[in-house]
Order: sequence, then C-alpha cells, then structure tokens
Amino acid sequence: MRFEGVNLRVERNWPLAERVHLGAYSRTLHRFVTSTDTVRICGYRNNPPLFGRIIKTSDDIESVRASGVPLHPDLEILLLNPSPDSRENPPVLLKMQWIILKTQSLALDERAAWTIHDFDTLLATGDLPEAAHTNCTVWVAVDQVCAFVPVPHKDDCVNHTYGATDGRGDTLFTCAKATFDIRGNHTIQYLAAANYDAFGPGTKRTTPTSVN
Repeated sequence: MRFEGVNLRVERNWPLAERVHLGAYSRTLHRFVTSTDTVRICGYRNNPPLFGRIIKTSDDIESVRASGVPLHPDLEILLLNPSPDSRENPPVLLKMQWIILKTQSLALDERAAWTIHDFDTLLATGDLPEAAHTNCTVWVAVDQVCAFVPVPHKDDCVNHTYGATDGRGDTLFTCAKATFDIRGNHTIQYLAAANYDAFGPGTKRTTPTSVN
C-alpha cells in the first residue's frame, strides 16, 4: 500500500521485533538505534514524517532489496547517491513497523472505530497524540531517525507507570492496533494493557522496565 508518498508492505502476520546485537549509530541523536526502539523518521524532499518501531537491523543491502519490503523513498535516494564514507562503510538499515496516528487513520477512514476515552485518560494524556501499531513495514536509513518516541499504553499514562506523560515532547500513547488489508483499508481493534508490551511483541519474551 502507499501512504503519503511512501510505499509500505502489508504483512500477513503481525510483525515481530528481532532481538539482535547489531545497532546503527545515529549521528543526529548521538545514540545507537536498534531493534525495539520506537522512533520518528524525518521527512525530506516533501516526504512527511513517520512514526514506527524498529523490528530489524541489517547491513546487507542486497538482502534488504530482496526482502520484498519497500525502501523509504529517501533511503532509495541515499543508496543511489552514496557519500564517500558510505561507500567504504555501508550503512546499517532499519526495518520499521509503521505506527499510525489517530489523525492519519481518520483521514483515511473517518469511520475508524477509535476508543472514546474517559476523563482520567484525557487528563493523563493531555495533548499527546494517540496512535496504533500497524501490520505495515518499510526499510529506512538510520540518518532519517530524528527522535526516539516512547509509546506507553493509556493505562500506563493514567497510572504513571513510567512517570507523568502529559506535556512530554515526542511521546505518543496507544490502546489499539490497526490492521490493514492489501487494498489499504484498515480496522482499529482495542488493545488492553495486559496485551501490550511497550517494547514488543518480539521474537523473544522480555519484561520491559522503562520506555526509551
């Protein structure tokens, strides 16, 4: 499917994060980006910013191209016009599970059944954007990552599991998942806190203790 100029692969099975030791150093953030990180991808050349969860890292460009998962258009440009440094040191690429904002979902389908929140949730989340993980994936470049973005569950916001969230910059909250079909239609399903892992789901079980 295609969303605002970016091709995305609709996965038949729900994407799982691979727990690997290969990280990619972000010169923008001065930190390593690796599997399970939730991030914001900056848009260049009129491409809009995207949010997502990194589910795989790879330094094998040929296998990435053969994976069947689209490359973000900015990544395509970077690979077609490599810098002298990247010719000698191929970049580590990031496979990202798209996180759709509620506003983006409603723009696609104004009838999408998002949860109507109670007063406690509205008070705890304040002006945080609501979002949902999707079954859509895309490859991006590490230099496109411009921020780490925690995505706590709404119940964690209400209970202050990770501290107060209202007013935090670059933070989303969630209590749903969005499942797309190959035609680009999507359904919103409520996701209880007991079934949500801020760092997952992954290929190995973990017990998260903090959010980014």
